[in-house]
Amino acid sequence: MHSRESPPLIIAWQRPILAAIVVVTVVLAFFSLRVDLNQRPDELLYKDDPGYPQLKAFFEQFGYDEVVVGVYSAENVLEKLHLERVRRITERLEDIEGVTRVVSLGNAQDVFARDGTIEVARLLRNLPQTLEAQNALVHQIEQNPLYKNLLVSRDRKNTLFDITLDARLSESERDRVLAEINAAFSGAGGGSVYYLAGSPIGRSEVFRVLRRDFSTLLPIGMVLLVVSMYLVFRHYLCVLLPFVAVSLSVVWTVGFMYLAGSELNFLSAMIPTILFVCGTADCIHILSQYQDCRHTCKTKTEALRQTVRLMALPCFLTTVTTMVGFASLAATRLAPLRLFGLFTAVGMGFAFVLAMTILPIGLNMADTKGLSAGPPPYQALAGVLRRLARFVQARPFLILAVAGLALVLGAYGTKKLHVETDPGKFVTRSRVISDMHYIEREVGGFIPFFVVVESHRPDRMKDPALLEKIDALSEFLRSQEGVDQVVSAADLVKYLNFRFHDSDPAEYRIPADSSAVAELLLAAGLSDGDGLLARFFDPAFSATPVAIRFRYHDFYHYSRLMGAVLPYVKREFGPVPEVRTYATGTNMMLANTFLPILHGFRQSLFVAALAILAIMVALFRSFRMALLCMVPNLIPILITLGTMGVFGISLNFMTVPIAAIALGLAVDDTIHFLSRFRLELRKDGSYPAAIERTLESTGKPIIITSVILVVGFLIFLFSDFQYTRNLGMLISFTMASAILGDLLVLPALLLVFKPVGRKAVVSPPEKVL
Repeated sequence: MHSRESPPLIIAWQRPILAAIVVVTVVLAFFSLRVDLNQRPDELLYKDDPGYPQLKAFFEQFGYDEVVVGVYSAENVLEKLHLERVRRITERLEDIEGVTRVVSLGNAQDVFARDGTIEVARLLRNLPQTLEAQNALVHQIEQNPLYKNLLVSRDRKNTLFDITLDARLSESERDRVLAEINAAFSGAGGGSVYYLAGSPIGRSEVFRVLRRDFSTLLPIGMVLLVVSMYLVFRHYLCVLLPFVAVSLSVVWTVGFMYLAGSELNFLSAMIPTILFVCGTADCIHILSQYQDCRHTCKTKTEALRQTVRLMALPCFLTTVTTMVGFASLAATRLAPLRLFGLFTAVGMGFAFVLAMTILPIGLNMADTKGLSAGPPPYQALAGVLRRLARFVQARPFLILAVAGLALVLGAYGTKKLHVETDPGKFVTRSRVISDMHYIEREVGGFIPFFVVVESHRPDRMKDPALLEKIDALSEFLRSQEGVDQVVSAADLVKYLNFRFHDSDPAEYRIPADSSAVAELLLAAGLSDGDGLLARFFDPAFSATPVAIRFRYHDFYHYSRLMGAVLPYVKREFGPVPEVRTYATGTNMMLANTFLPILHGFRQSLFVAALAILAIMVALFRSFRMALLCMVPNLIPILITLGTMGVFGISLNFMTVPIAAIALGLAVDDTIHFLSRFRLELRKDGSYPAAIERTLESTGKPIIITSVILVVGFLIFLFSDFQYTRNLGMLISFTMASAILGDLLVLPALLLVFKPVGRKAVVSPPEKVL
């Protein structure tokens, strides 16, 4: 594929090649500056889920289900001073463009009996001046099922605001709205504090941290590249050329993302940093090989020819295996993870192309006298590697026994792996998390989802028999673990009837006659200027949502709740004519997306391992050899997964790619080792001698690249995302284990099994590449 004549051709055409690189860079740099950050609420939703159209239909019927939950807290929120503040905050919130509805103590609607009928009016018409008046207000709130245990906490220290955002807001508009919401609360005055939570707040915090990480981690990655390359090679060219190559790969990748119609998300924002970490590997192998060739070749041109001839195929194959590791994430149903894998794979391809062009051309055009003079600075590793070779030759069976034990222990630990689906653990060092916990503790759960009952026939929801079934469903939901509040049309109708009959407890029921229900709803609608009925019915009274506030964030609890609710709904509503039901809500859709994550993890790892095995078989033309290559790379992955299981580190959408990515990266050094080993073995046919020479030569760049990868991924420990920190820590741990696999386990396997046939041993070295 890469002949001896290719390097001179690259050098002969170096100016056109550089011109082409400049043109492509200018074009893609222009587009890279136009890439935006995707903050859309449905970014994580699986669009092919059957429930997705239902969610969109629900939005159209009843509005957006993403609510900002605010809590105003004081010593007694029912005192006149604080109630006046609550009113002012409510008015400011209602004036914000992009807020569609606010429900609070300051504007809450209640039902009052008057002149033989009922009317809907403000609950807080007069501010309570005495303790008795405050008690009466609390009693009135507790009578109303729409507000019970919601508007005011039992200790009267907290009052809640429900703030619904317009579904059509752009990302920038949503940021503006959230800033204005925060300003409405922060300007309340002394003697009080406020807390904000909800999906829009959480997502805004995630992207704030994401921007911080992007501006922090990328520069750290760039500094790491500069420092590591200088420490290894001690020459400005060995810093400048890799830096240029990897930087351009980042620009090309981000520009390509824009042309492909994609945006940066919380995962793909890590791609530039990953490219700076992983893109240096080929550069180190190329520069290391050039140094070796410069000591043995008479001219720079000959050294470049030898370098490219020896490195082109191994670097190409290692790039392909790394790309396979990332691209295998396309098997997952989570769109951000899928795009992260695909675009990182493309970026690694760009990094290979730029390394194989910019480095040889740069070395040819520049003065490399300092680079070629004297032995490489890391030559001291040669002695360590020679002793390591002798240790492997003396104790191969001991090494394999220890590796086998590690394999068994790792496999045992994987049985304890669990999937973490709590978004509350996404960002751990944030006020958003502390606010969320406070609201849940003092007021109750605020995660919304809904069971929708609908019919194609208008006024179907006025049927008393159907309302009774909805009421029974509400009671069933209230009995479930984690459900803090349930509100339904049945509760509203019972409360209207209760008020119509002068608050007679015996009349807190659904009227038996549909005309009586219709009259109650008509009477309430005549004075309902703030949309109380619209929260419970569509305009045709053909659909109604049962609204649930849930305490738990993790999707296992959602799944458990749905496991109880859906059979109940099917059993009770299935036989009802002209009626259908479905459960919906953004968090329900997220649960459907995230819960299959373990299956996606296994699938992506299987795809990566199978593809890499096929590449190995094609490269070495031996299935036996390919299997041996996989062993030292699968062991560190099993050890890592086992460690995760033992120490309770969860699988989530950030740690799922660990195995596939690590496999793609770890196998790179295996390919370099075996490519050099086959060359060395053909010199004299001696396995021990070939292993010693391979370790002494290729072992050095393997150690350097692995150390840089380990340290590089540790950069993610500086992130405020717990999941990102776990990703960096675990990949670093895997790569550190992979060094031992390549330098100990792989040579021991070669010594014991001798997989290279006699014909391959005696083949002339010229035919290897």
